[in-house]
Amino acid sequence: MLGLAWLNSSPYFVPFRQGNEIIKKLQDDLRGYMSKVKLKNEVTTRQEHVISEKEKLNEKLKKELDENTRNLKVCAFASKAAVARPGPLAAVGITHS
Repeated sequence: MLGLAWLNSSPYFVPFRQGNEIIKKLQDDLRGYMSKVKLKNEVTTRQEHVISEKEKLNEKLKKELDENTRNLKVCAFASKAAVARPGPLAAVGITHS
């Protein structure tokens, strides 16, 4: 009975060994590429989450700004109306100062 050492050193098995080495290298490369893709997907997911949060905050602040602008216009209008309308004491010569 011949040992396995003879098979490994046999010139007939050299192409098989080389093929197996190539396959192993390709499998290692594929694992590396898959881990890079996984990491990129995780980063992309985190970035999308951050963008979503920023968009929500932006909408909230925009609504607050619109509300404050409306309130300011109402206050300005009320202030102008109060100045334009004389008070009850204006007939006797007393004005606001």
